[in-house]
Amino acid sequence: MKNHPFLIGFLLGVVFWSLNGSWIFSAINFYGAGMFASLAISAVLISYLSLYFGLFSAICSYYWKHKYFVFIAPSAFFLLEFVRSYLLTGIPWLKLGMIAEELWGMLPIVGVAGTSFLIVLGVALIAKSKETRLFIPLSGLIFLSLVFGPGHFQSNENLTPLKTAVIQPVDLSLDKLIKVTNKLDADVIVWPEAVSQLKQNLDLNSGKEIIGGFYTGDEDIYNSIVNLSTGEKIDKRNLVPFGEFQPLGGLLNSLSSFFVSPYFKSLSRGAVNQANISVQGQEASGLICWELVFDSTFLKRTRNASMIFHVSNDSWYGGAMPMQHYKHVKSRAVESNKWVARSTKDGISSIVSPSLSYEDKKLIRGKDGYIIDDVYLNTESTIFLLLGNWPLLIFSTLVLLLIILRGRIKE
Repeated sequence: MKNHPFLIGFLLGVVFWSLNGSWIFSAINFYGAGMFASLAISAVLISYLSLYFGLFSAICSYYWKHKYFVFIAPSAFFLLEFVRSYLLTGIPWLKLGMIAEELWGMLPIVGVAGTSFLIVLGVALIAKSKETRLFIPLSGLIFLSLVFGPGHFQSNENLTPLKTAVIQPVDLSLDKLIKVTNKLDADVIVWPEAVSQLKQNLDLNSGKEIIGGFYTGDEDIYNSIVNLSTGEKIDKRNLVPFGEFQPLGGLLNSLSSFFVSPYFKSLSRGAVNQANISVQGQEASGLICWELVFDSTFLKRTRNASMIFHVSNDSWYGGAMPMQHYKHVKSRAVESNKWVARSTKDGISSIVSPSLSYEDKKLIRGKDGYIIDDVYLNTESTIFLLLGNWPLLIFSTLVLLLIILRGRIKE
């Protein structure tokens, strides 16, 4: 094993994703694929995700004695997480930088992916501390910035409050949603993902803005987030493979009935550039389900927004996934310094503050009800919203290219 760094990294990846990705099996099995097929597909997906751990381990082993190892390791890790986020429709789930809230201090500046970079850089400096005395204090500064950075000290001073309600219906009864909505006293009310087709007559009281998830369209069917008061909508761009579309064309048509949405054969993908919805006359970011974890989608919709609406289902992913999803939501709030109003069918619905000292109001799984709280509108963008991952993407790419090219020149 000692001489097989790729295998060691791969096996560590298998352990990590098996422990943290049990919901993959639940999601696949939900649509009736059966125990064997669900286990087989889950094993393939876990093996694929574990390849990135194996590659990182192999790169670290190969360049361990290189004088620039402390830059190679974090650059390689950052680029591998980046590739994982986009290759084969992308799986940007559970990046290293979002796992520990205690290390979220730099999220408003470098984001989750950048925090991954800084963590690996700090560890690499410690690992190589025997070579240079300055590495330990430099590592200390990095971790101090993660523990005490601006992400831990964001506040609501001088921001406009918006009285907001989120509903968690559990059984997703449209009649119940309307009944609860009509009695709520709030400026804006948020419904979960995929409430119904947006063709039904909704008997709603006037004077309330309602943001919710609906299936829209006739021939091309979209999973959309809609402001029922203004008619504005955003169509889901990052569809769930197998659950909402067939990612391999016609190759697996015989299995489509197991996976694709029971409502439609396959959903249509929303356009890359879409106008945001508005609330109370201000621009708001609308995100559906796991769209929230895709950096490109999140940055485009949130950069000029005053708050974030997130609608999801999360009832068919087993026990672990909803808490992981909520943690992604929390990290996005800190990254952007914007509040999130989140409604799900069955947990975890919440009103999420970008302040880590604020205790978010939330509804646990299985709890039917609603939350009302003030959401504070913030039109200013953090450094991360303005620059995204570009600075570290350019830096990491240049580091690895220069190392590779220099090695070829020497040869």
